[in-house]
Amino acid sequence: MNTSYNAYQLEALETMKKNGIDVIVTNLDRLRDPNPLYSGVYRTFFQWFGENGKGWIVNPMAKSAPKVTLRSYLRLMNIKANHRKVVATEKTAIISSANPHDASGFHSNIAFQMDGNIIGDFVKAEEAASKFSGGPRSFPDFKEKSADKGPISVQLLTEGKINKHVLKAIKDAENGDKIHLAMFYIADREVVEALTDAAKRGVKIEMILDPNQNAFGSEKIGLPNLPVAAEFEKLGDENISIRWYKTAKEQFHTKLMMIQKANETVILGGSANYTSRNLDDYNLEANVEIHAPNDGDVSKDVDSYFHRLWTNQNGTYTVDYSEYQKKLPVFKYLTYRIQKVFRFTTY
Repeated sequence: MNTSYNAYQLEALETMKKNGIDVIVTNLDRLRDPNPLYSGVYRTFFQWFGENGKGWIVNPMAKSAPKVTLRSYLRLMNIKANHRKVVATEKTAIISSANPHDASGFHSNIAFQMDGNIIGDFVKAEEAASKFSGGPRSFPDFKEKSADKGPISVQLLTEGKINKHVLKAIKDAENGDKIHLAMFYIADREVVEALTDAAKRGVKIEMILDPNQNAFGSEKIGLPNLPVAAEFEKLGDENISIRWYKTAKEQFHTKLMMIQKANETVILGGSANYTSRNLDDYNLEANVEIHAPNDGDVSKDVDSYFHRLWTNQNGTYTVDYSEYQKKLPVFKYLTYRIQKVFRFTTY
């Protein structure tokens, strides 16, 4: 995205390099290919020619951005990304769902800030990406010598480990527990089935979903959330409730799940949408899993966040299920299913 897949040099990155900042552009070729029908063709016939040169096609991200080459479009269609959103210093670390770019200033996002030895895990995760991307092979070590153990535990999760922990957290939820889900994209079949099974065994589930009407300023047709939400609604299970975030030109870009159990609150949040691209080792992703007492500050903060959006406290944030999905056209559901089978999606 930063260089429209190597079509040109980005002035901001070049300025940082000139001022002594190590800028590492992730080597996306090292990531798994997500689209079987296209990736083999691209790898065999097109990747060898590179992407840079004199651009002549309108930039897919913005009309005002530099024009791009056909070869960069071909690379873009092999859709891969370093989707992590992390910041780490010697004193603190932040993990977020937010991209640091202008348009995201209008989107809804979440973030968690931490200190202690978890900072070292953040650095090691970025060091691994640097090693296969031509950057420094050794990052500074971080370990807090006098780290006191408290009532809250935090674990950094990346890529496929996020999937395993999300599924385990849902499957461990019992009758009487509550799951609150706030998600930009939900489409992974294992997650959908795990949530369905949880509702059937008495877990109360409340979802706030983006209606997927807008992406990078372009209109969308509601995939994947509209057909997935329709599946949940069709179940008619009283334990599943869905509200849509009321968007205009912005996105409900949050990726967050909270499970309230009898003896603790489990929170998972960060960069990963609940889709195959984000959970099955295609993109680079970063989440944290937090276990905290039900009366802990972080538990109360996340609960307050959900409650505020769900009940429209001090504003209008969410609307009823029927607002965006009075009737789901058959072609949208069929399109969603075809995309899932052939994996040719951007989500």
